[in-house]
Amino acid sequence: MFLGSYDHKIDDKGRMILPSRFRNVLGSPIVCTVGIERCMAVYPLDSWQTFVARFDELPFSKEKSRNFKRVLFSMADEITPDKTGRILISPSLRCYGELKEDVSVIGVEDHIEIWDRARWNDRRSTLLGDLGKMIEEVMQ
Repeated sequence: MFLGSYDHKIDDKGRMILPSRFRNVLGSPIVCTVGIERCMAVYPLDSWQTFVARFDELPFSKEKSRNFKRVLFSMADEITPDKTGRILISPSLRCYGELKEDVSVIGVEDHIEIWDRARWNDRRSTLLGDLGKMIEEVMQ
C-alpha cells in the first residue's frame, strides 16, 4: 500500500528519483500513464494489470470506450528504474501533468501520483477544507 507524500525534483533531462519508501513496493518494471486531474499515475506492474483488467469488458463499439483506451494506453510507458531508483519521465507525460522541476509524489493506496508541487498544494488545501462534506458523500 502506498501512503504519504514526498517532495522531489525533476532534473532538466526529465529524470526523477522515486522516494525510497515507494521504490520497494513499486518493484520493477513500473507503468507510468496519465492520471486524473492532470497528474501522472505510476503503477507496479501487477497493480497495473489489475487496473486495466477492469476495462477488458468495455465495448470497443462505443466511442467513449475506444477513446478512453486510446488515451490511457497510448500515454502509458513501461519503465525500469535505474540502480538509484531514478526514472525518466517522458516529455508527453511531463507536458500533460505540467511537471517541471518541483513535484509532489503522493501515495494513493494501489499506485502513486506525481503532481506539480504548487498544483498539489492548492488541491490538497481545497480537499482538506471540504473533508467533512467529502466523507459524508463518499460514505453514503
